[in-house]
Amino acid sequence: MAYARYIVQPNHGKTTKTNKIKTAKYSPINFLPKNLFEQLTRFANVYFISIIVLNWVPALNAFGKEIAMVPVIAVLVATGCKDLYEDIQRHRSDNKVNTNKCKVFRRVTGDYSLTAWQDVAPGDLVRVWQDHQFPADLVLLNSSQEDGCCWIQ
Repeated sequence: MAYARYIVQPNHGKTTKTNKIKTAKYSPINFLPKNLFEQLTRFANVYFISIIVLNWVPALNAFGKEIAMVPVIAVLVATGCKDLYEDIQRHRSDNKVNTNKCKVFRRVTGDYSLTAWQDVAPGDLVRVWQDHQFPADLVLLNSSQEDGCCWIQ
């Protein structure tokens, strides 16, 4: 009886999805429109902006037009600055995680080489040690424990 032998071939081509983590919401191109859209979905912001728009109608003019805009613009700018700061922190955290190194077996050289987590491709063999972090989505093939068990926290 013949047994089929399956060998996993890592696919390092362009069609492979990247292992890069991205938790940031914005890019430099879409920050302003996306952030304004998110802020204008909040009822309070829409309410105060509509009050400002109505204040520009001469028949409904209740108080100074320019003065009424200052608090709303200040809130929009402060919220935008806070969101920008948080997103910069997310970008830094993503970059730190994506550049962490792990040992990946390279068939060409026949040994393990340090590889960034973002460059780990489907089919790569990754060596994992006790109490070390490793990229997610791995299948355990072998364990150094006598009973072959593995505990992940």
